[in-house]
Amino acid sequence: MVPIILGFLCLGVILALVFFALGVIGQGGLIAGFRLADDGAKVGFSEAFREGIQSFWKLVGIRIIFFIAGIAFVVALLLGTLLIGVVTLGIGLIFLIPLLCLLIPVALAVDSYIILTMVAAVEEDLGVFDSFRRAWDTFKGNLGPVVVMTLILIAGVGILGIVAALPFLGIALPAITGFLVGTDLAVVSGVAVSLLCLISAIPLLIIFYGLLTTYTTGAWTLTYRRLNGTMGGELPAS
Repeated sequence: MVPIILGFLCLGVILALVFFALGVIGQGGLIAGFRLADDGAKVGFSEAFREGIQSFWKLVGIRIIFFIAGIAFVVALLLGTLLIGVVTLGIGLIFLIPLLCLLIPVALAVDSYIILTMVAAVEEDLGVFDSFRRAWDTFKGNLGPVVVMTLILIAGVGILGIVAALPFLGIALPAITGFLVGTDLAVVSGVAVSLLCLISAIPLLIIFYGLLTTYTTGAWTLTYRRLNGTMGGELPAS
């Protein structure tokens, strides 16, 4: 039994790494593809894929740095919350509510900075740390347009997500119907049908996620180029 469990765990890790690598290459290829298309060049899948591979390690480095920083922030937040709770006997935790509300816009700002950093790495062929600096200069120098773009994408993705989710709500109907009927056969049949529908819908969900990623990556790539005056022309001096 243990070897089987270990085998599935190893398979899961391998698949996770493969999907992670493909995701990084795909995002790099999207950024490069939108850049080429914005310059009026013809973009093929092979060329975009090659561009994604060339930027692979830079984008991986950027993601790892953000991941480590995120873990450190969460650990510090948890330890700080625990310390405040112990020192104030739990009363001070009430004052953390405004802080938690503040974390929402902070998270959105960080997410925007992450994508700008990756765009900078591919767009201007910069190293990891130079990409951080370039993205920060773009972010702080164009805070208004970046905030507006973030809000537009939140609204757009939210609307698209709601519209796309509506058909998938029907997946739960057989299971709900089975539980309402109440018999064992109805419950088992309803759950089985819902699971089959869910499995069948997974490819559609993957396609939809890919479309959303393409939409947001393209929007930020074009935004970055226009904020830095690089649309269809030479890059400015960094």
